[in-house]
Amino acid sequence: MGRHLYNLEYYEIVHILNYDSEIRGGNTLKTNFKEIINQILRFKSQNPQADTKHLEDQIDIMVYKLYELTYEEVEIINPEFEKIISKEEYLSASGG
Repeated sequence: MGRHLYNLEYYEIVHILNYDSEIRGGNTLKTNFKEIINQILRFKSQNPQADTKHLEDQIDIMVYKLYELTYEEVEIINPEFEKIISKEEYLSASGG
């Protein structure tokens, strides 16, 4: 998911995710989302081939937590998810 979001402006991403979340009565994003997006953009501007997968994974996790997805639901979306984060780490992670 994070791999697709950084084609938008930061404020557009936050607006879309927070608006949807407010409609559903759920969580909203915190500020470190912007920091991660800026890091990705900075690395990619210096080197378009830069490996930013770990940062993109952080964004994915934040969005999964924002939508209150269970670990099992995330595994359906991303079958390789267990290689990124363990169930215990996911359960203890905040949504950002």
